[in-house]
Amino acid sequence: MVVGDHEMALTVVAGGPLITVEAGHSVYRIVRGDGGLVRAESQCVVAKVLVSVGDEVRPGEVLLIAEAMKMESSVVAPAAGRITEIVCPAGTLVGAGDPIIRMEALDQAAAGVATQLSFTDLAAHQPDSADTDRDTLVRLILGQDLDDDAAAKAIARIDALPFDAGLQVLRAAADRMALFADHDDADTGTKRRSPRPDLLLLALRSPDRLDELAPGHFPAQIRSVLAYYGVTEVSQSPELTDALYHVWRAESRMDRVAQVSALVLQSWLEPDHDTVDSTELVEVVDAVITAAELGYPGVADLGRAVRHRLVEHPAIRELRSADERYAATLLAGEQADVTGLLHLPAPLDRWLAAHAVDQGPEAVAALEALLRRTHRHHALGRCAALPLTGITGVTSTRRDNGNTVVMVAVAGTADRLGDVLSAAAGSVETTGVVDIDVFVGGNGAPDATALESTIRRVFTDVAGRCDHLTLVITWWEGGRFTGAPRHLTVTGSHGDLAVATRHGGMHPAAAERLELWRFDNFALSGLPAPDGVHLLHATARENRNDQRLIAILEVFDLDPAHLTGQLSEAAIAIRQARAALPDPSVSLSNRIVIHAEPTWTLTDSELQKLIAELLPLTRGLGLEKVIGRVVTHDPDTGERSDEVLHITTPARVGVMVGRTKPSHNTIRPMSEYRRRVVTLQRRGLVYPYEIVELLVGTGATHTELPVGDFVEYDFTDEGFAAVERPRGQNTARVVTGVIDSRPAGSTATIRRVLIMNEPSRDLASLAEPECRRIIAALDLAAELGIPAEWYAVSSGARIAMDSGTENLDATAAVLRRIIEFTQAGGEINVVVVGVNVGAQSYFDAEATMLMHTSGVLIMVGRSAMVLTGKQALEFSGGVAAEDNTGIGGYARIAGPNGQAQFWVADVESACAVLFRHYESSLPHGAWRPTTDPVDRDITPYPHRNSGNGTAFATVGEIFSAAHNPDRKRPFDIRSVLSAVRDQDAPPLERWTAWQDAENVVAWDTRLGGFAVSLVGIESRNLRRRLPRPANGPDSWTAGTLFPQSSKKLARVINGASGRRPLVILANLSGFDGSPESMSKLQLEYGAEIGRAIVNYRGPIVFTVISRYHGGAYVVFSKALNPHLEVAAVEGSRASVIGGAPAAAVVFTREVRARVKQHPAVLELQSRLTAAPADEQPVLTHQLHELTAAVTTEVQAAVAQEFDDIHTVERALEVGSIDHIVTPTDLRPYLIGAVSRGLENTSTMTGTEYPLTEGLRHA
Repeated sequence: MVVGDHEMALTVVAGGPLITVEAGHSVYRIVRGDGGLVRAESQCVVAKVLVSVGDEVRPGEVLLIAEAMKMESSVVAPAAGRITEIVCPAGTLVGAGDPIIRMEALDQAAAGVATQLSFTDLAAHQPDSADTDRDTLVRLILGQDLDDDAAAKAIARIDALPFDAGLQVLRAAADRMALFADHDDADTGTKRRSPRPDLLLLALRSPDRLDELAPGHFPAQIRSVLAYYGVTEVSQSPELTDALYHVWRAESRMDRVAQVSALVLQSWLEPDHDTVDSTELVEVVDAVITAAELGYPGVADLGRAVRHRLVEHPAIRELRSADERYAATLLAGEQADVTGLLHLPAPLDRWLAAHAVDQGPEAVAALEALLRRTHRHHALGRCAALPLTGITGVTSTRRDNGNTVVMVAVAGTADRLGDVLSAAAGSVETTGVVDIDVFVGGNGAPDATALESTIRRVFTDVAGRCDHLTLVITWWEGGRFTGAPRHLTVTGSHGDLAVATRHGGMHPAAAERLELWRFDNFALSGLPAPDGVHLLHATARENRNDQRLIAILEVFDLDPAHLTGQLSEAAIAIRQARAALPDPSVSLSNRIVIHAEPTWTLTDSELQKLIAELLPLTRGLGLEKVIGRVVTHDPDTGERSDEVLHITTPARVGVMVGRTKPSHNTIRPMSEYRRRVVTLQRRGLVYPYEIVELLVGTGATHTELPVGDFVEYDFTDEGFAAVERPRGQNTARVVTGVIDSRPAGSTATIRRVLIMNEPSRDLASLAEPECRRIIAALDLAAELGIPAEWYAVSSGARIAMDSGTENLDATAAVLRRIIEFTQAGGEINVVVVGVNVGAQSYFDAEATMLMHTSGVLIMVGRSAMVLTGKQALEFSGGVAAEDNTGIGGYARIAGPNGQAQFWVADVESACAVLFRHYESSLPHGAWRPTTDPVDRDITPYPHRNSGNGTAFATVGEIFSAAHNPDRKRPFDIRSVLSAVRDQDAPPLERWTAWQDAENVVAWDTRLGGFAVSLVGIESRNLRRRLPRPANGPDSWTAGTLFPQSSKKLARVINGASGRRPLVILANLSGFDGSPESMSKLQLEYGAEIGRAIVNYRGPIVFTVISRYHGGAYVVFSKALNPHLEVAAVEGSRASVIGGAPAAAVVFTREVRARVKQHPAVLELQSRLTAAPADEQPVLTHQLHELTAAVTTEVQAAVAQEFDDIHTVERALEVGSIDHIVTPTDLRPYLIGAVSRGLENTSTMTGTEYPLTEGLRHA
């Protein structure tokens, strides 16, 4: 807007009746008066409209009924008027402030036409240039002010941007898109970016605590973005406020950011684009791919294409050029090395064909090498040159089923193809079986229309003389490194000729070698692909919906560079072919098939690593598996054997490798089982039987899960019993059974009952059949005395026309059985593998979240537990988030509130966590050998000080009278826990994300080989998240239990009861008693700790390492549990209350008496008494000051006396503690205490094995 000589850019945003105008750094909000519009007061559904257009209404008359949160409310007319429009009819979901009905006043006159203002030239004109366009595009990406015309021009000229300018634009776009990108690695195809205004608010309010409070990836990402605004230091400032405003504002432009990114990438895919040598290219393009994967997969695909075009393809081209240079040395000279040419790994056929038509001295050798490479799976006899003029030809023979096959090969250019064909026909002298290969070298392709007629004219007579004739004409289309071979195959006998179409345009020798007969149940058509990749479109003859893209690779070199190059070319070829399909979604069972000629030397872990590196390239391909047809060598026996590798990447699972023997059967069209697997993969879910395959050990080795055996259970005529049937034949939407896993190096098995929701039908909704099986599975777990392991995903109680509340009754029966099972000591471990709704979420809670439960809850990827799904919640008028993960996912809900103990990226990682849980529980993991000496001195162990407000060099200094005389200095509890535990037993920490409970640290680890639950109380202040209430502490103070940390500690104790010894290293000053804590159930949760100690089954070793006072003393007193052993490290303090508060509160009378008898006070008091009246006010003031000073001095003395009396030595004398240990003896003491406790409580914990070996070790 221009006012006089002043020019200003305005940003106007209209939202309902509110208009926001930004002018510079000032924001103005204008409320628009719409007297004729009736608007919704809140988000709701229009349930019923009670008026019609033309009706006259009175003030207060009901116009419609709105419904929100299952409650109805009336919307009335604000004034008398006539209805002119029903904007939102019944059934419409409206937001707060949205117009519903339009009305006019009864006496309203015809409205005049208002004069509209026109604002032009809002921005100063800048000369067009590449730099200007770059700056404009970056400003668009960053949400800054810019002229729409300038932006449109810059976008239109993107293809003219210099490479460096385009790279800068892409880097800004990648950083911006990555800011709120979800970093879940699972390939679901259904995720999207999730804007997080709460994180921007955190950066605005507490920039100095960003690293502490924000998710791990966010601080680095926001700093990268803020750098574009000139903000280099994240601290409170007007610059940071302005930048964060524009960051949030840019969210409304993300579609345009994606458009700009796509246009830049497309410009780099132009055929005439120069190859760029940029060290930043890979980094920037990979960043774009990662950032765009979830929200803008099309941009990610373009990024992959650019990466291949500008990075992988040049590398592949260089590899092939090197191979061609080496091939030239083999071909040169009087005696060409045909054998060496035969075994070169690169696709050299085109290069050899070009040399075969050159008529030089190398032509015959090149043609012989080409013929032998084409038929490499056959043993060809000696080759002889044919006496042809101006045409290269060779002949040979091979044996096939006892018959001699005559081989003829000729080579020529496309313009002489008629002569070449005639020469080939004239070379046939036999009447038996003849194979003729015609290779068309050089540039140019044959005329397909004229070619068939020429073949019939030339070869009809030959076919009449032969028992069988196979003629294959091969030529190449496209560029030197990007072109692909084309084959025309004609077969005939006794004078009949026909074009063969069975193998989708592939050379019949290759089809035989690559076992294409296995696809006889499919109609095959060849698709364009780079040389060295055979790409086929396969359509099942019996089911046209079963369509697959098959990329077949012939691998002659297992060098990772060659193999990675071929795999990436295959992935690019499938992606391009899939995009060209009318409906790409039908090709969800695509495959890459590797036929490896050399002996396979890659280990499964090496192969998994290679495939994992290629995963970004394969996302969105609908790739079911990579298959390897390989020959392996047994180093022990020296035998070579054929094997088939099956490499799969199930959603939320990871890379799996399985091995089978080659099949001699045709590939069947997709079975119902595979259809379910593929359909669920498309939705980002896992079929339950695929989880079974993972657990029984079909090849998932990169996390080294134990192998096992699974027996499925279901209802039979004899009740709930084991069943033998093909997997996938379950009749209910739940799969149950018993699985026995055998950890490596252990003679014991880990047995548990599996419960797996089956989401392929009605998203695993729950009705009577499902609930009956779940109850039976829990009954079986109770009967066998083993845990239940539940892989949960369900839409809740079934909703249907033919069933209703009976399904709720069935789910309530499950709820009751879960409560009975867990209250009786049963353990249910839940892995949330998808979105759980309603009843299933309550099952998860009853099984794992209550105080008495001992099971763990693990959330996988973007799984969630919600009571009502996002869409239903919005339609009912409730408040929702951007997706179900925002309502009940781990990062923002279930992790911070302590409902979930762990988060992992995939199912395989969840299984690994579960096995660590099982192996640290009795009886599976009572004791294992350790290399860590029992009597190791922990004092030299380093103390971690980085950024945590502590200053000890070693753990020993914590206990040193010189460095920590009163045991009041803060220290890092994890350093102490790390020093104590076995150094070969890395800890598994529970509840790492529990917000406001961070000062309790709970590890599953080992002491002297014994599995223990090792707990520590943080002994340094932890800063709180904002906002902080006024009636609570500003930080979580050291050695103090707050409501959430008390609840966490109680749950840790209950979870370990009967499963592993509990070892607590305590620095406990007591419970926080602030109004905030008291209002948040501090008493209740503190009492839960006491109850957990009383009910604990097994040994408890409680060791005071610093201070031990107050209510915290009570809930860990020896009086609560006879199996609680209490010790203290020398120099620790133990009392009802600390000395300072005791002197200030308890011993006030003693303090006052001593103050009154203090000589200085007595002397001043006597002077005051004797002083004249005019001096007394001054002396009185001096007496008050002196009394205060002396009181402080006396309180300190009384506090010291109290602390000197109430030492751990006194506690030992009165029997409150059992031992005082030196810091150097802390580890051996703890190990001995654990072993003693296990010996005394083995019957309580249900341990049925002798502890002799472990005790002897201790």
